Amino acid sequence: NGYNNNNDNILNSVPNKLSLRFEKPSTSASSPSSNLVGKQVETTTKDGRRRIMPITLKEVPVVSQKPVQPTKRVLLTPVSNSVARPSQRTKTVEVVKSSTISLGDIPVKLSNRFLPTTKTPLCKAQQKQEPKDKLFAVISGCRVEVDNIQNVVSFTLDSKTWKTVLYSPVTALSAGDCYLVLGCKDGTLHVYDKQGVLAFPVLNVGCSILRSAVNGNYVAVVTTAPALAIWNVSEKKNVLKDESLASFMSENRSICSLEITKEGHVTIGLSNKTSYCYSYSLSAWMLIGHHQLDSHWYKELQTNKQSTSQILSPILQSHTQTPDSSTHKDKLHLNTVLMLEQQILVAENLSSYSECRLWLCSLVRYLTLQQEEDRLQALLQRLVSSPQQTLFGDDKLTVLKELLKIVATNVNCQRVYSDFKQQVQWVESKR
Repeated sequence: NGYNNNNDNILNSVPNKLSLRFEKPSTSASSPSSNLVGKQVETTTKDGRRRIMPITLKEVPVVSQKPVQPTKRVLLTPVSNSVARPSQRTKTVEVVKSSTISLGDIPVKLSNRFLPTTKTPLCKAQQKQEPKDKLFAVISGCRVEVDNIQNVVSFTLDSKTWKTVLYSPVTALSAGDCYLVLGCKDGTLHVYDKQGVLAFPVLNVGCSILRSAVNGNYVAVVTTAPALAIWNVSEKKNVLKDESLASFMSENRSICSLEITKEGHVTIGLSNKTSYCYSYSLSAWMLIGHHQLDSHWYKELQTNKQSTSQILSPILQSHTQTPDSSTHKDKLHLNTVLMLEQQILVAENLSSYSECRLWLCSLVRYLTLQQEEDRLQALLQRLVSSPQQTLFGDDKLTVLKELLKIVATNVNCQRVYSDFKQQVQWVESKR
């Protein structure tokens, strides 16, 4: 009886809300759950004990779902130069079904290795370049014709014509006094003399050649890497190898011209009207041309170029574009002074002393024209106080007298002229 009383207490203690979860089984014979008991049944055994049949719960139908793959765990060790604490040496990163690693909790040094790098847009030099069907050049009276359809080069001198074959279309052609340079799409470089004979081994620079230049014994090419390479043909050696030009290339700027002097100094012109010259001693590019310059100085420079019979380096030739007059006048003035000072240093680095004097006279003439007495006096004082007896490869006194004549052309600079004249006379008296 104690057992039965306990059962009664248990049944009475079941909450009423529990009955809401039970559903009466279907009486259909076809249903597999028809044998389930939906009501509690109580019977009495022969010995007088109560027997309770428990309620059988109805099966809940299972909705078919795609199997969920188990979560993988990848053990990553942060990369660091310092020794991490024992609790910080490893981090666990969950890998979801798409096998993508979450980088939220990974140290920065490690996560940078997994982050996708943004692809930089191709510059104009890196875009696909279609060679022309026909190219022509003349070298020492020899007419050269390049047929990119047949990949044949024809040399015609007087009434004689001979041909040679190429293995790729020509994308760059340049001719000098002694050599003809052909740069091909497959990266091969061919150098011929004026008789049409190979004067240099056929080279492969690794990628398509964009531009070429030749002067004297020096050959220069710009590739679509973009990079610059220079060779000396007579000595058959490389002068400069794979000098990167990536800093000059962008969506809004590209290389428009390539020139080289007989001494091997290379100058490149960009589409934004700036020019650069490479310095072997500094292993860097020097700015030699800018479009934001004062128009007054530009006119004076053109007059100076016409009166100069000496062939100068490409520094002077780089100032062929009309200056930009839309910029503010004060900025144009400062750019012009800075550019003239830069030209003096560049010419000195290239050991072109005659050109140093040309730029120095141009700077003094411009400062005199603009009546900048303070800057002009500081420049002249620095030249007078120089301990050297020569200036830019010429006698110091001769250079000072030449500058004195320039200062005398403006009556508004008489104070500077008087002081400078006394200093020149003092230098002459010490001789």
